[in-house]
Amino acid sequence: LLEAEVLDRLFNLISNHASNARVQEKACTALGNLAMGSDEQKDRLLQAGVLDHLLNSMSQHASIAGVQERACGALRNLAYGSHERGKMLLQDGVLDHLFTSMSEHASNASVQVRACSALQNLARGSNEQKEKLLQS
Repeated sequence: LLEAEVLDRLFNLISNHASNARVQEKACTALGNLAMGSDEQKDRLLQAGVLDHLLNSMSQHASIAGVQERACGALRNLAYGSHERGKMLLQDGVLDHLFTSMSEHASNASVQVRACSALQNLARGSNEQKEKLLQS
């Protein structure tokens, strides 16, 4: 119950303040911290819709390094662990968002490190995942 309430509040915050980059940055930070949990917790986050919120924040604030850094960090945490979860992330357009973030913020080392860490975790997956990464 508490987890659902926290996620509902964070998701409402993200939706209700979609144009506020500072709110998005802090919410992505909170989601990234939640995504540092067990594989089961990460799977519950994804089932609750965390990916849509992260990717929307990244799209809405593509020019804001802080949002990109925190969202890439959350994606990095979600990508760590389960190969199935990594496969799902690849199918849901995560690569495009990571690449856009890296291109838009080519001179920002923090964004680059977190985006590369997400790619690193995605590359730990199956040969199929590695092939998808190599074809991108």
